Amino acid sequence: MIKKNYLLCFKIIISILSIFFLYNFSRENYQRVLENINVDLFWLILILVLRIFLHSLLSFRTFSFLKLTSNYNTKFISWSFLYFFTGLMNSTPLWGSGHLIRSQEMKQNNYSYKEYANMHYFIFFWGLLINSFILIILLTVLNNHQNIYITSSLLILFVISIPTLSKRLAKFIYQLIYKLKYQNFFLESKLFKYFINKIEGLIAISNNILRIHIFINFLIITIFLFIFEYLIFLLIFKLIDLNIVSTFFILNYLIKKIPSLDALIGFKESLLGLYFQYLGLLFVEGVIFTLFLRLLNISSILANCLIYFVLKRST
Repeated sequence: MIKKNYLLCFKIIISILSIFFLYNFSRENYQRVLENINVDLFWLILILVLRIFLHSLLSFRTFSFLKLTSNYNTKFISWSFLYFFTGLMNSTPLWGSGHLIRSQEMKQNNYSYKEYANMHYFIFFWGLLINSFILIILLTVLNNHQNIYITSSLLILFVISIPTLSKRLAKFIYQLIYKLKYQNFFLESKLFKYFINKIEGLIAISNNILRIHIFINFLIITIFLFIFEYLIFLLIFKLIDLNIVSTFFILNYLIKKIPSLDALIGFKESLLGLYFQYLGLLFVEGVIFTLFLRLLNISSILANCLIYFVLKRST
């Protein structure tokens, strides 16, 4: 009972801080962005609707992964509300607090912390694998290899993600840990035994996840996510060269792969602003476009949160 009260207090405090931060950030930047970005109201609404749909599809991808790999016993509407409610928290410098609350709530629906960690491990690396491969193809089709660093980064991400498809590798690591577990030297360390048992449990869960139909399901949804994400960029940057749009899209994607940095307001904006300046455009234009993307994400997550809250209450 005491633990539940502490969790409730934590949720309330984090929620208030997140709303306060997002309100201040939005109030300061919405007007500035709308005054400086050249997007008609029709296109603005269309982009927002596409973003809301994309985020819902993102929620569905995680939900389908949960259903295929575990006994998680809640409905899509309830899951989506939790996903977007905690997603709002993760959109602030309080990044990580949303994951703490989400994992705790999911534990009440037969989903352990080990399963939660494993889920994000596979979603992260499978997403890297698929998106990196598509982006490499995109650069090849556009014949855009001017920036060797971007191409090399994508190739590295693709290569380091490949092992997450291997059941043999998971089995090999499991056998290695199993042997280490019973070595006399390590048996004396309680801390080592604790971590070994945790890793052993994670690998056992991984063996259940590494099945072809689970990956194919994830692959199909991820391809659709990529298409809608890229379409949104094309609609925003419709007057700019396709090579520039694609490179901007890739840089934005690479930065998002470091969520704790992505949540820091100003980091991504400054980096992409410098990229715009490198292309001969204005630094401030890059900052404005990146702020627009951030505000678009916040608006979409908030809209989805309200939509699924209403749906949850009505069912």
